[in-house]
Amino acid sequence: MLGRVRLGSLLGGVILLGWIGASCAHGDDLAQCPGGNAGMCEPVDGGADSSQPAGEFGEADSMAVTGCTADLRATTDAQGRRVADCPPSLACNQGKCVDACAAHAATQGSLGCDFVVSTPSSDNMYLPPCFTVFLANGWTTEAHITVSRAGTAYDVTEFGRMPVPGEPPQVWPPVPTSGLPAGQVAVLFLSSDPNSQESFSGSMMTCPIRPAINASTAVEGAGKWMSVMGRGAAFHIQTDAPVTAYDILPFGGRSSYLAGASLLYPTSAWGTNYLAAVPQRGLGGTFSGLEDQWAQVVASSDGTTVTLLPTVDLPSGPGVIGAPRGVATTYSLNAGEFVQWQDTREMSGTIVSADKPIAFIGGYATAHYGGPIDSIHQQIPPIRAWGHEYAVAAFPTRNKDHSLEPISYRLVGAVDGTRLTYDWPTAGPDIINAGQVADFAKETSFVVRSQDADHPFFIGQHMSSCAQKDCVWSEDGGGGPNCVTLGDPEFVAQMPVAQQVSNYLFFTDPTYGTTYLVFTRRRDVGGYFHDVTLDCVGTVSGWTKIGGGAGEFETASVALFEGGVRNGSCDNGQHMASSDAPFGLTVWGLDEAVSYAYSAGGHAAPLNAVEIAPVVPK
Repeated sequence: MLGRVRLGSLLGGVILLGWIGASCAHGDDLAQCPGGNAGMCEPVDGGADSSQPAGEFGEADSMAVTGCTADLRATTDAQGRRVADCPPSLACNQGKCVDACAAHAATQGSLGCDFVVSTPSSDNMYLPPCFTVFLANGWTTEAHITVSRAGTAYDVTEFGRMPVPGEPPQVWPPVPTSGLPAGQVAVLFLSSDPNSQESFSGSMMTCPIRPAINASTAVEGAGKWMSVMGRGAAFHIQTDAPVTAYDILPFGGRSSYLAGASLLYPTSAWGTNYLAAVPQRGLGGTFSGLEDQWAQVVASSDGTTVTLLPTVDLPSGPGVIGAPRGVATTYSLNAGEFVQWQDTREMSGTIVSADKPIAFIGGYATAHYGGPIDSIHQQIPPIRAWGHEYAVAAFPTRNKDHSLEPISYRLVGAVDGTRLTYDWPTAGPDIINAGQVADFAKETSFVVRSQDADHPFFIGQHMSSCAQKDCVWSEDGGGGPNCVTLGDPEFVAQMPVAQQVSNYLFFTDPTYGTTYLVFTRRRDVGGYFHDVTLDCVGTVSGWTKIGGGAGEFETASVALFEGGVRNGSCDNGQHMASSDAPFGLTVWGLDEAVSYAYSAGGHAAPLNAVEIAPVVPK
């Protein structure tokens, strides 16, 4: 299907720095050293040099400890053979067993021990609903969890729960004082306005148990106004063992009708240079005029200076000065503080630069793509973590006759003259420049690449509103045979191929009637595809070629739950997927007029040396 392309230009200059990486040790792979960048494989805390003396013929002893297994649980020799397991509390970094949190911080992946999490903005028709974070403990020891906000600590045993399949959250056991067990998931109910209620169904959108804060933690004005600028206080979540984190707003599945979710990156994966990427503006329909896109910048250190070069005029608010289009504007943030801009603006392509690591979140409080609305958001990786190759898998069609469904995509370029090639006819642009934004639609999976790693780009995938076509929108639905009532707007940042990992421990929300897992994998240099296993099905089957090229990539989907019916022994809740090679995995949860999605994990390690200064070009 042909889509439309819209390009917008960036005000800024691009600086290409010298390449900062080298090849990984033989024992490493993309799961540890994305993009072959050894910068992330350096010893942490100034660890000792792991190199070995040369042998008689000038080569290192093949049994010398030089690297790590992909899961960082053991050291390897120069041939990649396992040498020694690290003790449970330690992990491998550059061939040495060090503190597990420090080792994972060095990988700059989604596994980490320190998260600073801002509360997303949501639909102004409802008071702020239940904000929840999921923590998946994929390590070998218990993970002790601490949560604080604005200097106040909260007892995790009071609001943290361990999900039990088939049981309501009210009876889930609390996270034990001994810590979250290895291989388990904790659901942290962080906050909600005690009066939050869904207006159509009358369902309460408060948390099912008393949250850490029984009040809104969103920026003042959220749930009341479309324009919400201001400062807020983020949650600080720390663990003593590596975990993966996701958020969802609101928790509650079908009864919420508004959900959006995101993979959360630990502070060790944050960067100092970003290009803003927010979801597409509304595509018309019943809710035209609701254009409250938003962005947040979050700090983890006191005295963080952030400079923006906006593509649009950013308005002022309490504690936030306005930022005119094309004028570099500076803000100062302290640890755990975030700034939010929300108005009828399209700020994708805005340059965001800081002197200390920050996070960037882009969202849309009333996203509407041809029908009803959802509140959606996504944490966007720094430019250095953007890739130049993406295998983009279409989610399973929602059409009742199983015909293909058009899916909208958003591209953001980082370097002028980025040439894009697709392995299948696609309506996307052939060239994209620094800060340009291109929106297009495609019905099938595809692979998109630029000329090299020095030309990275971002791509995000949208799900459209339910009742997007062939429908007569009313409270009881109606319309033709392809009237879609499953799912609603969502936005997911696609994971670069070079940032994919080989093991995922993840959680699917048990309140949704349909859950899909969408996989991608790549043929190795020997021409083989590696099996992917999922705990409840065994070896994943049903792979199909992506695009029309040589078949370098494949995709498959697994339904854990579909229409409220379990797939064999599968159920919603915590799951493990693994392979002996990196692969991609996106989680989709759907119900009537609601959906959520997130990438199940990946790295945010440096893949390029692009930096964009917040200056107006002459």
